[in-house]
Amino acid sequence: MKEKEKVLRFDPVRYMKSIRQKARPEWFDVTRRKGSKSVRITDLTMYTLDEKDLLLSGALLNLEYGRKYGLVGLNGCGKTTLLRRISRYDLKQFPAHLRVLHVEQEILGDDQTVLDYVLSCDVVRAELVEKEQQILNQKNELGDTKYEQSNVLDKKLQEIYEKMRELDVFDVDHKAKVNEINYFYFKVLEGLGFRPEMYNWPTKKLSGGWRMRASLAGALFVCPDVLLLDEPTNHLDFPSVVWLENYLREEFQNTLLVVSHDREFLNSVVDRILHMEKQQIREYPVNYYYYYYKYLIIF
Repeated sequence: MKEKEKVLRFDPVRYMKSIRQKARPEWFDVTRRKGSKSVRITDLTMYTLDEKDLLLSGALLNLEYGRKYGLVGLNGCGKTTLLRRISRYDLKQFPAHLRVLHVEQEILGDDQTVLDYVLSCDVVRAELVEKEQQILNQKNELGDTKYEQSNVLDKKLQEIYEKMRELDVFDVDHKAKVNEINYFYFKVLEGLGFRPEMYNWPTKKLSGGWRMRASLAGALFVCPDVLLLDEPTNHLDFPSVVWLENYLREEFQNTLLVVSHDREFLNSVVDRILHMEKQQIREYPVNYYYYYYKYLIIF
């Protein structure tokens, strides 16, 4: 009953405001990164955001790490709601140490450049770098005489550096100054259709479609343990769709859960189908076309 009450207390108005913000650092438990990155949630119960309708009851959600899943089902069955609740860690049993990023809407847009926005998407890294700088500033203020306090700060620095290594964000600032990070900029931003002169544009200058592409670029830069995509091809031209298909299939090695009405895209990218129907989730270990023709399910 407590879990049901927790779900019912979920504030949809507050959520709809928050989904347009970048992920919060406190969403990630960086101390348990060595744990399993697979997800298995049993007896899953889920309601609509307005609390009126039951979408899932006693369902099983199984996401094997490294697999790419297509989430299908009739409109209104709860596909987008499921992605949103996963991204908010609102599901009981969901591993808190997994990094999740949900690409659903375009960014708001401000004076931040496209490049700076992409780098800032890794909010865990940003928090650690900020803490590192605070400690370094404190050490500079101490000078050379207060050795005991300086040693305490050195210990804190080592803890931060260990977390950076654990999260594979160590020395990112240095890489940003050399050609290594340019590999990402040229590969991902160019792949998504950005021209070089657009890299330093403020994001507020971008149209809604280009802001959506910037959001997608940021997600690929972060490379979360679980990447959630909701209709990712809506604002992409054909070359960008083909590039994204190849990138997700060949280079993205983590877990992917995608909702899309683009059947060609689904068939090219996913190797598992999760079908939401009758408040349950049924898994099919096949690509989209095999699932469609073998099981004759139309969504």
